[in-house]
Amino acid sequence: MANGAAVRVLGCLAALLAATVASAQGARVAIHPLELREMTAAQQEVVQAQFDVMLARTADLRLAGSTAIEDALLRRDGQGCELRDECLRYLASATDSLYAVYVRLRPDPLATGLLVTARVVRSDGAVMRAVSLGAPLSGEVELVVVARGLLARLLEELRLGTLSPTVGVEPIAAAAGLTSPATHRVEAKTNAFAPAGYSLLGVGAITVLGGVAVACLAAAGRGRLTPDPGGAVPAAQARSALEVAREGQAATVLIPLGAVISLVGGALAFWPTGPAAPEESLR
Repeated sequence: MANGAAVRVLGCLAALLAATVASAQGARVAIHPLELREMTAAQQEVVQAQFDVMLARTADLRLAGSTAIEDALLRRDGQGCELRDECLRYLASATDSLYAVYVRLRPDPLATGLLVTARVVRSDGAVMRAVSLGAPLSGEVELVVVARGLLARLLEELRLGTLSPTVGVEPIAAAAGLTSPATHRVEAKTNAFAPAGYSLLGVGAITVLGGVAVACLAAAGRGRLTPDPGGAVPAAQARSALEVAREGQAATVLIPLGAVISLVGGALAFWPTGPAAPEESLR
């Protein structure tokens, strides 16, 4: 039974490790709340909810937490993201993200259609995407329906799921779908294994702490047992003695396992890297 418990523990840890490494592959993005100032409160609530669902369904995209975003936007450096790229750069850095996105949706000057503009700014200040789209308004179609379709087109143009999880240098055109005929891409001196390495370090630390906690439980339970001089415990304490034994065995598995995972994570996080050779890409 003890071996079976150890196998289940190892299986759970393996699943957690696989999920953590997989989630570390996509770029982390901080999404500024939609700017919908010309809409009613009810319309704003519906459109924001629709946009959140679209983002959640975007493949290979990791979103920064809403609490971290709200905290960053309350600070002075987080004001004015509509006009200031530096504001979006701060938003990305303050939420431990590689990119920040600002989107504004509003009626056009003649109120005959909707306009949406968006920017994606990297944590080093580079503008990676800039998109502007429009859609006509019709009296037969609700504004929120038009807004949903326009935001869906916007996300297709932004291609947030294709953002690189590492920092590079790449010229970006100011309009949607427009790039220079020939661009040169030079990868910065970065460690592609770092995200997975830091994730493994976290998993390893949690595993070690879990092992220590289980060991403490085993020690406390052992202290409550009253064995006779021959080492046998009373029948009433047999179940408690079995639990203590299982906890002790689990601790002997978790602590070394966590240490190994941490060592592997440290090796990946601090893997020596060199600058990649520049490459030319034609668009």
